[in-house]
Amino acid sequence: MLELHRFARERPDLVGAKLAEVAQTDRELRALEGGLEGREPIGELRVAGIGGCCERCGALHGSSDRYCAACGQPFEESAR
Repeated sequence: MLELHRFARERPDLVGAKLAEVAQTDRELRALEGGLEGREPIGELRVAGIGGCCERCGALHGSSDRYCAACGQPFEESAR
C-alpha cells in the first residue's frame, strides 16, 4: 500500500483486498478476546511477514527489516 502511495498509483482492487484482510483480523481478535472471558485482552495479533509499525513514524515494516524504509529508524533485535 505504501508503494502504491509513493508512486501515485491506484489499485482499488488491492486496497479492497487488504482492507478485507484487516477486517478479518479484527474479527478474529475480537472473537479471541471474547473467548477469554475476563482474562487480559489480546493487544496484538501478527501476520507472518509483518514485523509491526515503526515507533518513530508509524510505517509498517517487514519482520526481517533492520531499518524503517520510510524514515531510516533502526529496529532493535527485540522489536523485530
